[in-house]
Amino acid sequence: MAQFNFTYDSNVSLKQRVGFQMAAAIWSSFLQDNVSINLHIGATEELGENGQAVGGAIPIFHEAHYGIYQDYLEQDATSSEDASVLDAIQEGNTIDILVDTDGNPHTASELVDGNTEIMLTRAQAKALGMEETLVLENGSTWDRDVLQNPNRLDGHIIINSSYSWNYDFARDEAAPKGTLDFLTMALHEIGHNLGFVSGLDGLLKTFELHSGETRSEGFTPLDLMRFSETSTSIDNPDGSVSDLSFGGAAYFSLDGGATMSAEFEEGNDYQASHWQRFQYAIGIMDPTLGYQERTDISHLDLQAFDVLGWDVDYAALQHGLDFHALYDQAKQAVILELGDVEAVEVALTSGQDWQMLGYEAWFAAFKQQIIEQGWGTWFQGFESH
Repeated sequence: MAQFNFTYDSNVSLKQRVGFQMAAAIWSSFLQDNVSINLHIGATEELGENGQAVGGAIPIFHEAHYGIYQDYLEQDATSSEDASVLDAIQEGNTIDILVDTDGNPHTASELVDGNTEIMLTRAQAKALGMEETLVLENGSTWDRDVLQNPNRLDGHIIINSSYSWNYDFARDEAAPKGTLDFLTMALHEIGHNLGFVSGLDGLLKTFELHSGETRSEGFTPLDLMRFSETSTSIDNPDGSVSDLSFGGAAYFSLDGGATMSAEFEEGNDYQASHWQRFQYAIGIMDPTLGYQERTDISHLDLQAFDVLGWDVDYAALQHGLDFHALYDQAKQAVILELGDVEAVEVALTSGQDWQMLGYEAWFAAFKQQIIEQGWGTWFQGFESH
């Protein structure tokens, strides 16, 4: 199963650390890939436009050749959902997509062909096996798209600490009025780092070559399953065309647009890297989180992560998860990390957090996080929720 390794800023509380360990345990219950994901967690008093975002994800990306991405996807395929997507996406070394070539969402989009590069989150690249050299059908190998430095950081998550968070991770009681569910936020932001991102949210760029031809880059695997009535009406000899038009209605499809599984956000009211917002959330990748609202990972979410490259255990969703056992597991992970069982238990129980842990133990933990984190790439994409 997937393993998550966290480092933290000093202002991330003990309860918040437990919350992320709990969220990681839930994701690991569904994701069977034998990979290690390295995420750094920070906190701030203001986040997003007008300071209203409850959390943010900053995945670190890995660029790969589209044709090579297909080969990794095919070798990693394990489910009927994978097979459906492989049958539907365009074959070959290039891909054609529908985009706003002039940057104006109010004008008609155009088909841009010959695009060669695709953007994956580092965590997603690991799930697809891109830490290893690709063995091609003719027996030769390809290593130019291999993920370098797999032990480096794979992404960041930022908490908006100005909100009143509910830390009932076992969900034993109804959420108090005026609180936001911390576990929902943690699950959601981890999900973006795992690959639920669209190039429409700041990555996608369209440009003109010296030859006069137009090209696009910055689209993601999730974008390959983004369709519209307009894109599916295009008679394209290379196969079904994804719609990456900003502000246009689009939907998630596993079969090249023939069947709609869910609607995507359009990128204007909420970022395109989300399911469409309805009265009730249809999955953990919903764009908003309201007071007293709790959202879980849904079958729809798992289908998306399945075709994004993860090996999904659908049975775990059917059987249900033992939240009390996962909560105990999360607490133990934090206790083992900090090394002071009694102090952590007292701090979590009393609600006094770091104050009960003591300065010496706190500084030892923080110093270790600094050593482990090191320095490297920071912002490459930003997602607010």
